[in-house]
Order: sequence, then structure tokens, then C-alpha cells
Amino acid sequence: MNEYEAQQGVNAQRLQADLNMIGSAVEGSQSETYRIHSVPREREDAEQQRRLANAALRSWIAAYAAHLDVITRSEAQQVQDTRLVGRASIPDAAEQRETQLLKKLSDSLPGLKSKAEDFIRLSDSFSQAEGEFVQEVFEPEVRGELTKTVQELTDETERAAENYRRSIEAVQKQSYRQTIVIVLLALAVSTVLAAVVSGAVISPIQRLRDAVAQLGLGHMDTRIGIHSKDEFGELAVGFNTMVENLAKAHERLKNSMGELESRNLEACTLSEMEDLLQSCFTLEEASGVIASSAQKLFHGFSGAVLVFSASRNVLEANTIWGPNTPVERVFSPNDCWALRRGHLHHSGSDDGAVRCTHFGSDSRLPSLCTPLMAHGETLGILCLVTEPNGGAPAPISEFNVQLAVSVAEQAALSFANLKLREKLRYQSIRDPLTGLFNRRYLDESLERELSNATRKNRSLGVIMLDVDRFKQFNDMFGHDAGDTVLRELGDYLARFIRRGDLACRYGGKSSR
Repeated sequence: MNEYEAQQGVNAQRLQADLNMIGSAVEGSQSETYRIHSVPREREDAEQQRRLANAALRSWIAAYAAHLDVITRSEAQQVQDTRLVGRASIPDAAEQRETQLLKKLSDSLPGLKSKAEDFIRLSDSFSQAEGEFVQEVFEPEVRGELTKTVQELTDETERAAENYRRSIEAVQKQSYRQTIVIVLLALAVSTVLAAVVSGAVISPIQRLRDAVAQLGLGHMDTRIGIHSKDEFGELAVGFNTMVENLAKAHERLKNSMGELESRNLEACTLSEMEDLLQSCFTLEEASGVIASSAQKLFHGFSGAVLVFSASRNVLEANTIWGPNTPVERVFSPNDCWALRRGHLHHSGSDDGAVRCTHFGSDSRLPSLCTPLMAHGETLGILCLVTEPNGGAPAPISEFNVQLAVSVAEQAALSFANLKLREKLRYQSIRDPLTGLFNRRYLDESLERELSNATRKNRSLGVIMLDVDRFKQFNDMFGHDAGDTVLRELGDYLARFIRRGDLACRYGGKSSR
């Protein structure tokens, strides 16, 4: 195992996110197909949204294939590098399992593409078999077999990273033991020489002994003073050189282990954020989860998540974290280069950097803006800016850029799912023509209110309205005029009923 495993874990998380986006695109397309059949007036808009959802499905299939290619090439590079440094050419069980899982995912890719195209063809032809195809063919593969395989790949990379960390600790301990053995051997040789030669060599040997003792205690800054150019002087030079090399190797191992632990922690934080986002019911809850996770992932950064307003002419801050306010709380999309260009925008601290104006005209801190995009729609933006530390601001690393992209992808997917969930709930309880609650919601609410009235010994009023001569009016002026009457009546009732009352449309086809 080597340091490739940390990046492999992040890539595996991207594959999981791609599969979630593919599933969401299919759900969005089905939702619009349902709207085409159930709300004929909105057929044109629903058809356009359905085509966008199908286009998004193709895009996420391509993204999944690209991310799978990246992780496969990274695995191949890892094997090649292992052979170049002279290690055994036979991979261990974890590496074999990762290779098997990657091959399994690669072999399933053509089938996934074919099934996606089959779904799009069924969707374009408004076939009644679309739902059955998704339920029996597409969903079991995407949310079943592929998701299980990707999750297993993620678990394997995490276990491999943990094994690599343990191997580093073992190598470090072995290095300590070898060093002590070498020093003890040198001490034994020096002792034998001290017994043979005169007392003039006792002092150098004592210094060597003291240095070895300090080294055994873990003091890597131990050095022996060089007072002569004889054999003892050469021994002191060799000892000092050995200790310097050992100290450098120890520092490299410690840095590698610290970086690996940091990557493992970030991968766990990403996974925890994804689980929490799937349990959120509102944008406010999801924004709070993102802010909490971002503070753990991006140390030394202030940040904000902003979403488009209902009119989509301004962006409003849903959540802000960090010691400083990184952006204006409300600004126009034209103030952000990332929204103009449709992809992330990274600006440094130099005077010639192109900066987004929503960070403030006087800001010279490195910043990063990443759009939140899902189903072909831009939902908002993730903004990050480094915190001033009194000196020159540190640049934003490439790893932090990739991490921000992963967070933005998960945040966009969560926001899109929440909006879709709210939209489906609205459609399930509202009458599309009048905007009033529908018969289904009336039945549920009436049963609940009757129970409350019985329990509290209160009265309950139910008023049913009927439009006189509506059928005659409908036959004389047409259905469009009848729809207008129903809409106006619905608006009137919604405006003038009391806060605690419910206005529902009870009638069926005969009463429109």
C-alpha cells in the first residue's frame, strides 16, 4: 500500500456521488413524465424539464465513466510505481480485491450506458413500460449492485490506508531497533578498542556512549563533537551523518503518517456529511450540516453557502462560518465569476488576480467559488476565503480545490433532492388548477380534525360550495372559461378564509 490510497478514497466517494446523481436524474425524468400525463396544461414545460433531466442523466453517466477511468489509471500507476522501486510484484489481498472491484465496475459500465439509453428511449416515447423498466432493471443495478460495489471499493481503500499507516509505524519501530543495534555494535567495538589501546581513547568513547544513550531516548538532535581527524574523528563524522539521515527519514515518515491521517479524517467527514444530508428535510438543515462539515474539512478558511432566491435574480446566504464574514449576504449572480463561467473560479493574492466583487473591493485574500449544480440547473454557490494570519496569506492547495468540488457536488445533490421532494409533496396535496388542497388532503385532514374535535369535545364545521349552472356555463363558453371561473373562485377562497381553516377542491370530473 502507498499514499495513492488516500486519493483513491476521495475518488471512490465521487463514484458514489455520480451514482446518486444518476438515480436523481432518472427520478426527475419520471416526475416530469408524470406531470405531462397528469397536468396537460404544463405539458410543454414538463417536456422541456424531462429532456433536461435525460440530458443530465447522460452527463452524469459520462462523469461516472470519467471518474472510474481516473481511479483505474491511478490504480495502474500505483502498481507500476511499486514495481519500479523493487518491491514484490505479487499484490497483496487488498490490492487484488481493489483490482477486482475496479474490473467489475469497468465491465458493468457498457451495460449501465445501454440501460440508460434504453430508459431515455422509453421516456422519449412516453412508453408505459418506463416505470417498470426503472423499477425492475435500472434501479436494482444503480442503487443495488453498483452502489454496493462502489461502497465496497470505498471500504477497501479505507482499510488499505489504515494498513499503510500501520506499516509506517512498524517501519519506524524497526528503524529504531536497527539504529539501536548499530549503535550498540559500535559501542561494543569501541569498548574492545578501549581495552586494547591506551586511556587516551576513553574520552571519545564516553562521548559516543553518551550520544548513543541520548539517541536511544529519542533525541534526534544528538551530535558528537569532532576534535580530531583520526579514526575517532571519522567515527564521529559517520555517527553524525547517520543521525542526520535518520532524523530526516523520521521526519518524512511522521509527515506522511500525519498527512495520511488527515486524509482519512477528511474522507470520514465527507461520508458523515453525505449521510446527514440524506436525512435532512429542509434547506436550512442541509446548510447547517454543510457548514459544520466544512469547518472540519477546511481549516484556516471562512466560507458561506448561498442559494438563488425564488426570483433567481439574487443569491442569498443560507449559512456562513469562520471568524470573518467572507462574502456579502445578498448579491447579484453577475458579481461572481464562477456563476458567469459555469465552473469554479480560483483567485490568488497577487494584484493581477481576477476576483469576484462579492468578496469586497479591498479583499486580497485567496478565494474559491464553486457552483452548486444538479440536473443541469445552478442552485447556488460555495464560497471559501483564507483567513488572514498576520503574514502573507497561504495559497489554496490543489487538494483543497478538489475537496471543495466534492463538497459542492454533495451539497448540490442534497439541495436538488430537497427541492424535488418539496415539489412532489406540493403536487400530491394540491389541486393543479385552483391551487387549493385536493380531495386526498381533505380526507386526511377531516379524519384528523374529527378526532381532535371528539377528544376536545368541540364542534367542527364543514361547508360545501357548488357553483350554480357551472355545467351550462362550461358548455356555452368552453372549458378554458370554466377553468378561469374555478381559478378565480380558488383565489377568492384562499384570500378570505381564516388562518386555521382549510379550503379544498372536492369536485371530480363532472364538476371540474
